[in-house]
Amino acid sequence: MSSVLRAPLVGVGVALFEVKPNKTFRLVRQTVTAPDGKYYFNNVHPGQYVLRIGGINYPLKVGETQMQDIPVIAPPRH
Repeated sequence: MSSVLRAPLVGVGVALFEVKPNKTFRLVRQTVTAPDGKYYFNNVHPGQYVLRIGGINYPLKVGETQMQDIPVIAPPRH
């Protein structure tokens, strides 16, 4: 078993889109990643969303919680 240390992705654009009933998207929030690679969106209502990170889309569902960690598995960078 080996472990690969990866540097955080800094300054990467992150956008959150709500998936509307007609399957179109509405931009809800956008930001860039911090020096530690983290980003936050406040006041996001429960629903179906697409998270776009640096041009790659990830479908996700937001539930009724104060804070929610959403794991994103990114392809390896070469």
